[in-house]
Order: sequence, then structure tokens, then C-alpha cells
Amino acid sequence: MEDGVMNNIVDTTLANKAWMQIVEHWEGKGMQLLSFLYQQLMSTKIKEEEDLTTGFNLIKSTVSKIKTLGESISNFLLAQIIMNVLPLSYAIISTVIQTSMQQAAITSNAICKAALQEEEHQQKGGGITAMFVQSLKGKSMTKRSARNNPKGKKRT
Repeated sequence: MEDGVMNNIVDTTLANKAWMQIVEHWEGKGMQLLSFLYQQLMSTKIKEEEDLTTGFNLIKSTVSKIKTLGESISNFLLAQIIMNVLPLSYAIISTVIQTSMQQAAITSNAICKAALQEEEHQQKGGGITAMFVQSLKGKSMTKRSARNNPKGKKRT
């Protein structure tokens, strides 16, 4: 036990009172740490030149510390945080995921997987984003159908 805490309870005569003072002291420290961890989690940004895996591990470590303090973060919120920390060049991932997936399907693992695939695609020097190409499969019209039906309306 730290000296500061010990000084607070030296004069107490009841165990219950001493225990309450200890709890108050540590809860205050715990809340400060929790606040710091939330700020760290929300302000983290992965830079363009940084490795995504390292950034994701830092986020997971911070979330683990928050859970240790008795708080939890939903998987959907964690997914949103991860999308927010991605470098600007990965903005298309957020857009595609948010427009093509149902909210229940947006998970932190799905975001990490998509971002890592995009990182690999960028390292290989690919042009259009791999995920964007994947999402367009099966949704495009042929030239002939586009010419005959330019607005994509159903014919009756």
C-alpha cells in the first residue's frame, strides 16, 4: 500500500471506515485511468506510413485495459473507433462497409480484415481499391442494358 493511502487510514479505528477510505482513494485513481484510456482510444490515429497491425494491437491493448477496469466497449463501437483511426487513404473502407453491410455485420474483426486486405493491395501497387471492386461485383450493368435502360429502371 502506498504511503499516501496509509496516512489516510492511520487514525481510523474501524476496519469498515478504513476500507471505505481505501476504496475511495483507488476508485478515484481508477476513474482517472479510465478517463485517460478512453481519451487515448478516441484520439489514436494510425499514420499513413505506420503498420496497421501495430495500430490495431495498440487499440486492442487499450480496450483490454478498459475491460480490466470493469468497463466494456461494444463490438460495433470498437468497429467505429477502428474506422476512425485508419489513415485517410483508407477512407473508402469506411464508406463501402457502412453502405454495403447491415449494422449487425459491422464488427471490429470485419474492419480489421478489410483494412489489412487494403493495406496488402496498396503495397502491391493496385489501382482501384480491392474492397471497392469486390463490392461492385454483380451490381454493374452491361453496356447494352445501360444504353437501353440508362436510369436502371425496371421495364414492365
